[in-house]
Order: sequence, then C-alpha cells, then structure tokens
Amino acid sequence: MSKKRVLITGGAGKAGHWILQHFIEQGYLVTNVDTRPPAAGLDCHHLNADLTDLGQTVDAIGPHSTGNRAPYDGVVHMAAIPRPQMHANQEVWRATWASVGDSRLFRLRAGRLEQLSRDHTRNEFHRRDGTQILSYRIGNVVCPDDYEAIKARSAEHPEDRLRILWSYIDSRDLAQACRLGIEGDNLGCEPVIIAADDSSSVLPSQEL
Repeated sequence: MSKKRVLITGGAGKAGHWILQHFIEQGYLVTNVDTRPPAAGLDCHHLNADLTDLGQTVDAIGPHSTGNRAPYDGVVHMAAIPRPQMHANQEVWRATWASVGDSRLFRLRAGRLEQLSRDHTRNEFHRRDGTQILSYRIGNVVCPDDYEAIKARSAEHPEDRLRILWSYIDSRDLAQACRLGIEGDNLGCEPVIIAADDSSSVLPSQEL
C-alpha cells in the first residue's frame, strides 16, 4: 500500500515544524514548501519557493517538482508572515493574499478584511468542484518549550495575554488537527476554531 502524500507550506516556522514532524511520524510522504529548509533530521522533500509568486506556487504544487507524480492527499498551508503586527498592513495583505488568492492554498489569520476575502475565495473553489477546505482559526501557538516561561509570568502579569483572552493551542494538538482534517471525509468547506479547552494562565478563569 502506497503512502499518503501531503504538501505543507511553512514547515520551517514555529507551528509548521511540529506539523511537518507529526505527518512524518504518521507515515506520510511529506513535501515542504518554504523560503528556507526545515530543521535538520526531518525526512521530507523540501522545495524552496516564494509563494507570493504565482509561477513558483503553481510549479511547487504541480506534479513535476518532486519526481513523484502521485496526487497529494491534502495541503496544509501555514506559510505566512509570522508576526504581522511587526509589518505594515499593506505588506501583510500582499504577502497573505498573494499566496491564497492565486492558488488552492488556504490559511486564515490576520485582519478581518483579509479573512473575508479568503473566505470568499475558499467558498468559490468549493462551490465549483467540491474541494474539501477547512479554514483553521488558529490562536496563540504554544510549543512544549514555551510553557515554563508562560506559566511563570502569568501569575503576576496576566495582562500580557489579555488580548487573546488567555487562549492558546499546543503545537502538537494543532498538528494532529491538521492531519485529522485531511483524513476526514465529507467535511465540506468550513471555518474551524482551533483552541485548547483550558487557558494559558495559572489563575482561575473567574479571576481573569
């Protein structure tokens, strides 16, 4: 039985690393598309590509870039500006929309106008040919090494995470959610909130 194939964008990023690792551990043949290679030791095929360029995007997701012409079973699109608040709004819009509006790669993050545009594009693709598309609303991604610092500061400075109402998602849970989204059938075209069932603070929610 041949292995399933998945294309992941942004596998060199914070969340992308854990998603990439999870799919590899689950036996997938993984292609990573990013502007820089993933961490050493991850058994995947890497394509260096700028997804804001339509030609590079089409080539990266096409059947001739990896030597394996079998279709992908799914795409996880995580490539993005990791800290949009540190860039001009126009650049966030350009980079995100360029990699979404001109391809079949979808990811939801950043401002409301951007979100509405991507929702519309996603719905049009699904309406046209039934492509299953899940748009994950991803909050603050917390990796295993982050917990100690977050917990240590949260008791005395709970205001640090007020903006996100102390919500978070563990990077390993996010990775699993991505895989389950690809493996599920007849899920349609839906937005999905991805968040942990507890808060990132050591304080009780009532106090927060």
